[in-house]
Amino acid sequence: MRFIDEDNITDDQIFARLDEILDDRNDELQQQRSIGETSVILPQEEEASIEIVQTGTTVDISTSNKYKVREKKITKTNNKENLLQKKTLKKPPEQKLKPVWKNENLELDSDEKVFKIENLVMPERVSDLETPYQYFKYFFDDSILDKICFESSLYSSQKDPQKTKSLTTTELERFLGIVIMSSVVNYTSVRDMWSSLIGNDVVKNSMSVNAFESMRSILHFNDNTNMKPLDDPDRDRLFKIRPIVEHLNEKFSSVPMRPSLSVDEQICATKTHHYMRQYNPRKPHKWGYKLYVLCDDKGFSHQFEIYSGQTQSRLASEPDLGETGNIVVRLCRKVPRNVNYTIYCDNFYSSLLLFSYLRTQGIFALGTFRRDRIPNIPFTDKKEGRKESRGTSVEFTTNVNDTKLSMVFMEGQ
Repeated sequence: MRFIDEDNITDDQIFARLDEILDDRNDELQQQRSIGETSVILPQEEEASIEIVQTGTTVDISTSNKYKVREKKITKTNNKENLLQKKTLKKPPEQKLKPVWKNENLELDSDEKVFKIENLVMPERVSDLETPYQYFKYFFDDSILDKICFESSLYSSQKDPQKTKSLTTTELERFLGIVIMSSVVNYTSVRDMWSSLIGNDVVKNSMSVNAFESMRSILHFNDNTNMKPLDDPDRDRLFKIRPIVEHLNEKFSSVPMRPSLSVDEQICATKTHHYMRQYNPRKPHKWGYKLYVLCDDKGFSHQFEIYSGQTQSRLASEPDLGETGNIVVRLCRKVPRNVNYTIYCDNFYSSLLLFSYLRTQGIFALGTFRRDRIPNIPFTDKKEGRKESRGTSVEFTTNVNDTKLSMVFMEGQ
């Protein structure tokens, strides 16, 4: 089969003619056509050859090959499975449960109602802190500053061995001070802080603008030579700042945790263009990097992780509770067990399996739920529930993995 050589033949005409030819052979060759891309499967052992004179390309169509045609380029990939087979989606863990609910109240033992740490004693190294500078130095101590200086100097030598620059701790502290001040005193440009008209005298006296720009160009937190290539599945998207994240989590966890803890996400606002930047219309700052944070009832953050779009690894002792459930499990790794801590979360994280697992670890959990995460729940219809008087509630209990859970539905307007 050949197409007539025409000077102005277009791709649309070529593929239209190809479709007509294949439709004629439909009964004989049992043609199947995939959806979503230009590809053809002929499941018979016979082969067909189509020559496109204009592009000079010959296409052989057989059972074992699938062809993708894009911009007059034809590539071949193995096709061992049916292209029309629907993609199987992993069902949420809750859909596999079949709990039996009872209309009764959840009763706790007297031992379970008491927080077992009588006095939360703050370490002296924390209680002795008074000024903001002392608090900052507690979290950014000399160990992490020395790490930054070493990695920045190393990167400077890797960048240009002929013009290496050694960064000292004093210079780094001045640099960080200027960065913090620039977030408090708004300037159109950072360089305006050295302006003769609107500049800041404290900044001018601490460092020149050229020295600041030079330090900013070499600032690094990790060795680039240890970073895995782009095609490595174990590549860490946060590799460049991983030492900072691990250090801050270690320092945050050194502060004793209060009895009530909360897991939620927050947005670190930024205007930079980056693939990890998220948009959340419900947050005060709608654009920024998403952080999952474990905080206490006073707002102090004990653990955090930055959302990078990658699946985080689990410990051997941790179950797979889905993406959101695994976030809570990771953040609660350093929460003391069997002392009756309480974790609060919203319906983005709540699940029966998560609450059951936390209870086996001696941790209570309380949160709002989505109806599709409560299998077999005998709640009344939402419209019928609104007819009840305000404040009416119905409680049901069930057992999940030998753990008793309670579900309360608030009815009425």
